[in-house]
Amino acid sequence: MLSVDVGTIITVTLTVFGVLAAVLTLRHELRMRRHIAAEELALQRQRFEREDRESEARQQWLERQNITLGEMVKPLADKLVASLVADTRWAADALERAKLGPYTKTLFGERSSHFREEKEHVAERFVPMLLRRCRKLIEEDGKRVFLLIDAGTTLYPFFSRLGEQTVRAWEVGDLWFRDGRLVVVTNNLPGVQLLMENGRPNPGNRYSGLALDCHLLPGVPLPVYSAVTGDETEEAIMKIRSNNSGQPIAIISLVTGNWIRIRRTSPRCPIPLARGKGHLKAKQNFVNVADEVYVISPLGKIFASAEREVVNKWLGFDSAQIDLEKQTYEELTVTRDDQVRKIALISTSRPNHRILSNLSLYLRGQLGVEAIDEGAFASSPLGEPASILFAFDNLPNEPSLEREVEFPHRHTRRNDFIEFFSNP
Repeated sequence: MLSVDVGTIITVTLTVFGVLAAVLTLRHELRMRRHIAAEELALQRQRFEREDRESEARQQWLERQNITLGEMVKPLADKLVASLVADTRWAADALERAKLGPYTKTLFGERSSHFREEKEHVAERFVPMLLRRCRKLIEEDGKRVFLLIDAGTTLYPFFSRLGEQTVRAWEVGDLWFRDGRLVVVTNNLPGVQLLMENGRPNPGNRYSGLALDCHLLPGVPLPVYSAVTGDETEEAIMKIRSNNSGQPIAIISLVTGNWIRIRRTSPRCPIPLARGKGHLKAKQNFVNVADEVYVISPLGKIFASAEREVVNKWLGFDSAQIDLEKQTYEELTVTRDDQVRKIALISTSRPNHRILSNLSLYLRGQLGVEAIDEGAFASSPLGEPASILFAFDNLPNEPSLEREVEFPHRHTRRNDFIEFFSNP
């Protein structure tokens, strides 16, 4: 028999047990790792599922909020759209400012939106009547007519109408105004630009001149009013008559003002108020040199009962003020009856239910305004102009909005100021 070494047996046995123990330990570790990995996977799955549920909940909440906001916003949007459609002044303001170009940031640009529809209405109605009168003076009375047009936004639409009317006549060969028989003379810088845009017979030709003769007065630019003023301007105005002394002429002036008051003594006439260096003097010369004068104004700028001093005091204006915004309004000098009789008002009227209805009635009585007769207006003797009030009611029906349109300056919407426009 083979002899077995007990020590060897023990060593082998221990080795086997060691290997088994190592295998069991490794197996246990692998089992534990799989368990931990499974738990981590389960936790990760739970986290993903929770985040997915939270994301879905947020999405559902956002959808609910979107629906709620939509339900809230739609009526507001519909109301806003309806308001913008009903009152398109915002669009007209933007378009008008775009047309004004470099004049946008001046007082002219700021005020261009005030009474805009009313100013357009007056120009649309009065320019054809005015041209008919000029034609009568040229063809029947044998006169050369000078049409003097003041600066300001009120007269700005007149330039486009004059351009359109004369171009239309040119196109059909009706050239009664040509060869210097009708001459526009002005210090209104934006107005001349508008005439150049609308008064060319052949706008496709860059070299096309104007259908209507137009002279821009010399002088010093007054940026705030987009006008030309100064000694040269005044001298040029006053020389119109002397420079044409060898022929019969008629001078018709269109003037306006920051405000208009009615002369308190008989005979009555409109008297413009204005301020700004050289501004009033140019207007005064327009009046002095003319055979007849038409004061053009929106109704909401005509005082029924206020004198210049009262207006300045109410507005807090003082001639001693350094601030140009606080300088007082001055007024044209109209003292002689022969001056008064050559001055007429061209404005608008309101129906009975409007804020300025009583002012319309007052002006009709004070200035003897009658029903419009275009034939009589055209053929009346030179120097005897008639005042005209064109019906105008393109105004909001809401009283507060109507007040905003009639009195575009916020500080003039107070009741005590509006009383100046009431029948005294």
